[in-house]
Amino acid sequence: MSFTNEDGWEEVRRIPKGAVLTYGDIAERLGGSRRTHGRAVGQALSAAPDDVPWWRVVRWDGSMRRPADPEQIRRLRAEGVKITPDGRVSCFCSGRRLAPQGGTSMPYDPTRAIC
Repeated sequence: MSFTNEDGWEEVRRIPKGAVLTYGDIAERLGGSRRTHGRAVGQALSAAPDDVPWWRVVRWDGSMRRPADPEQIRRLRAEGVKITPDGRVSCFCSGRRLAPQGGTSMPYDPTRAIC
């Protein structure tokens, strides 16, 4: 599997305001594996131009790219995303599940990327 930074950026641009996906979700949407290619998505986002909403991408467990990244938290909150006291997205969808913290998994709804 091979994708360019531009492919990753374009996929992230598709995430609607107030929505959150994981690095693995983006990798999977580009045809890669969640585990292996999720890191490549992170590397692509580190070089992203200003119009790419990098803050809408989090780790598999809802944590930020850097622990409690204040800029990412500020941007997510401005879009209505709830952040837990420990700096994680409180409820997020991944490409395989809707997983509220401490809750049960539900089928993924591609029209909703955040609950």
